[in-house]
Amino acid sequence: MRDLIANLEHKLFHLEKSQVYLREILEECPNDSEFEAALNENNIIIKNKREEITDLKLLLQSIDPAYYIENRNVPSNIYLSNQVNVLDTSHDVTVAAASSSSEGLFL
Repeated sequence: MRDLIANLEHKLFHLEKSQVYLREILEECPNDSEFEAALNENNIIIKNKREEITDLKLLLQSIDPAYYIENRNVPSNIYLSNQVNVLDTSHDVTVAAASSSSEGLFL
């Protein structure tokens, strides 16, 4: 289960990193609906992945109390960049998603 959490956190890190690139592209091409849709889809996926990671950590803590002791001083967003603001809703639109990938869109 620890490997699963680490894997999800790693994927989340890269998805959030791709959001930075999508935002840069949107600044250059503000009317590109595909990139805007990808950004919005990724925001939803990021929120869901964070919830999944939190749920898994709580489950792991309940079945392995040592996990809490080992990780109580480790920030939950250790893999996340401080420069990424993934819950930025300034581009919040209801455009159809460019892809239905459950892992999000990467550049």
